[in-house]
Amino acid sequence: MFIIGAILALYIPFVPFITWVSGLIGYFVVLCEGLVAAQIHGFTHLSTDGDGMGSRTEKGYTHVLHLLMRPTLMVIAFFIATAMVIMIGTLVTKMFGAALANVQGNSVTGFATIVGVCAIYMIILVVTVQSVYNMVYEIPDRVIGWLGTSTNSFGRELDSKVENLTHTAVRWSGGVNPVGKA
Repeated sequence: MFIIGAILALYIPFVPFITWVSGLIGYFVVLCEGLVAAQIHGFTHLSTDGDGMGSRTEKGYTHVLHLLMRPTLMVIAFFIATAMVIMIGTLVTKMFGAALANVQGNSVTGFATIVGVCAIYMIILVVTVQSVYNMVYEIPDRVIGWLGTSTNSFGRELDSKVENLTHTAVRWSGGVNPVGKA
């Protein structure tokens, strides 16, 4: 029960921060890519057939739009995710009692069932918070994708690395395995 409480009290509140930091890492990688590739983009404007700017310049200009739009979209997505976590978390918490009543009925099966129910509640909250805050990556990638370019966020693996380290720490401590991973 201590481990479940520790994950609920410590890990879940840090998920937004972890996601935001990994999103910032992704943005700074895109920024560095733009700084390195700016000279190459300048050369794409040269054309020997007299047409000036050709289709080769499109990627550079969409990258500039990417650099300008991503921070604003990340902030908007973060605020939307914060509001959604409050709404969905409240809904899950209010409905969990009814779901538990349907599963358990009038049965009181003991301490193991209580630990299992708390573990299920913790898993639901961890997955919900992580999924909702992934909007910090998803909204900018999808909106920028409307420009016709594919984007990938470099910092996404930080989120999963922290999650995997948390699961490993819980397994080492002998507690339940969050999110049901082996």
